[in-house]
Parts: sequence; structure tokens; C-alpha cells
Amino acid sequence: MKKTLAIIISFSFSILILSGQGEQTAVYKDSSEAIYGYYEYLPLGYDTELNEQFPLVIFLHGLGELGNGNDQLSKVAKNGPPKMLKGDFDLPAVVLSPQSSNWWKSSTLDSFLEWVKVNYRIDESRIYMTGLSMGGG
Repeated sequence: MKKTLAIIISFSFSILILSGQGEQTAVYKDSSEAIYGYYEYLPLGYDTELNEQFPLVIFLHGLGELGNGNDQLSKVAKNGPPKMLKGDFDLPAVVLSPQSSNWWKSSTLDSFLEWVKVNYRIDESRIYMTGLSMGGG
């Protein structure tokens, strides 16, 4: 049973990879109305499926990736989803990886999330937050 499940999962990931990848881009704090600069990953089909809503994953970096959201944003892509999504990895969700200049604050994250809900096609029943080190706290 475990072997069959592993084969099915591997096959499913292969189909996702063969079907193409989404695109990750940097959105600098100075070029956006968002409270943070961030990496934006949009899944394959985001631009063409105009009525579809997508799951949202927000990745919060650790202390070593603090920065200004502009020329220091590349620090965020050293770990986690933004690092994985630079390669041949596909995820059927919108992934946003903001950069904070200090410790994460729930009020600031709430403001960011409200802004995201207005500016992206997000399925509000499928919002996930993850992080490492300081971002995991």
C-alpha cells in the first residue's frame, strides 16, 4: 500500500512539473502599495483562469533575512518556498514571501493579508502561513 501511494504521489508531481511552472518575481516595497516588499509566485494558469481563486501560502523568513524589502529582498530567497520556487518546482497556489525589517508583528501581517485579499484572487478558505526560525515563531 505504501509503495502504491508513493508511486501515485511521484506520478502526480511529475505531471505538475511536465505541465509547466508558474512564475516567481520580486515585488519591491518602493514599487507597491503593500506594507512589505515580497516575492510573488503565481501558479501556472493564474493569468488565464480569470475566475478561479487560488490557495495562498505566506512564507515568513527568519532573523537572518531581515531587510528593507528593496535591494535586500534577495535574502528572502535563500530558504524555504522562495528558494524552491526559483527552480523547476511547481505549486498550484499563490505564494507570497514578504521581507520584514524587524520582528514579525501580527498587526502588520494582518494588514498585509487584507491587502493581499483585495489584490489577488485568493480562496479565503485556503490560506496557509508558514515560516522558519523567527518566521516560525
